[in-house]
Amino acid sequence: MKKQIFFLLILVIPLSGFSQTWNLLGPDTANISRIDFAAAGQHHVLCADDGFYLYHYGNNTYEYFSNAGLSVTGAAYFDNEKILLTMGNGSYSDGIYTFDISTHEFEVIEYILWPSFLHYNEVSLDGYRVGSQWGGLWFSDDGITWNATVMFNAIPCLTMASLNQNLVVQVISDLTNSYWSDDGGENWYPTEIVPGFSKMAFHYDGDLLGVFPGYSNSSGLWKSVDQGNSWEIEIYQDNMSSVCYDVFSEIIVGFDGEGLGKYSPATGIIFFQNNPPNQYINNIQVNPTMSAPAIFVCTDEGVYYSYDYYVGVEEQNQPHPGIIISPNPADRHLEISANDEIGLLQVFDCRGKLILTKTTVPKNISLDLDGINAGIYFIVAKTKNRSAIRKFVKK
Repeated sequence: MKKQIFFLLILVIPLSGFSQTWNLLGPDTANISRIDFAAAGQHHVLCADDGFYLYHYGNNTYEYFSNAGLSVTGAAYFDNEKILLTMGNGSYSDGIYTFDISTHEFEVIEYILWPSFLHYNEVSLDGYRVGSQWGGLWFSDDGITWNATVMFNAIPCLTMASLNQNLVVQVISDLTNSYWSDDGGENWYPTEIVPGFSKMAFHYDGDLLGVFPGYSNSSGLWKSVDQGNSWEIEIYQDNMSSVCYDVFSEIIVGFDGEGLGKYSPATGIIFFQNNPPNQYINNIQVNPTMSAPAIFVCTDEGVYYSYDYYVGVEEQNQPHPGIIISPNPADRHLEISANDEIGLLQVFDCRGKLILTKTTVPKNISLDLDGINAGIYFIVAKTKNRSAIRKFVKK
């Protein structure tokens, strides 16, 4: 099955000239599997293998909490005072809990052995789903009353992805490794026989990517164009661990010990030269509540985020950039030149705060920088043909 591997691997090359800046979010010692953004107020939840970190993004502080050392596999908003958590390590304490932000008390809602994920569809807001590595899939529309989906009672459910009413769950089964639904989970259908994916990522247009990890004849990146009903190999590649669509619809992939890369059918995988301090990548995510272009990377030793990860990628891969800025560094004015009329122009500071927004601007514009403090900034420009990001320094 991997006869094509030689031709594909010649596309996997390191990219020189990268300028990514990686910032630490939370501790640099914890093994973090995922981030659940804005799970409560101004708090993110960093899920760890022995508890979780409640990160306050308003003042950049965090606290660690644990319930008997149980691994936290997911978190979601419950109400204004509590977070919903799935926790377990194969013990009789495994299950679905609430955590009170003020009192720091855990309360069990439902005992479920070895919960593997807590999924909440932030777009359709159609309730919570919890899968179990031991077997089973549960649904709740309020986080309190949970009902088992009968057809999954004896089937281990490992991970889930969703896009509106389209749901895909990865399982361990003799029949198939995947089931899909196009009606919000009312009905489920087995997919064609495919490898079991450890990570999946939906694009807003309906395309779905899946990562088959490890070292095998099927390892690599797979793609479905029919919401998980059928799959085709996108690129064979060993040791891949995660995948994410960023805000520019680019595909970012992670590896177990080899860092990050950007994938496209035209170039293959181009590895980042400047990676986070830890290159054992558990997850790559974007913050759906954030307007700034950024990726968040969960590793074996902490979470790292970057606002300028895309600068080096685009500048190296695009010999004719869609947007040119000068001078850089700039003082009072920044000259911007694009190939097409700019439909949306935004300026962010180095922490991702939106500083300025303009819509429908000409191809050539002089941007007034008066009133903007000295520092590093990013321009995001969207034309009818593409999106581009540029970094500049205000003197």
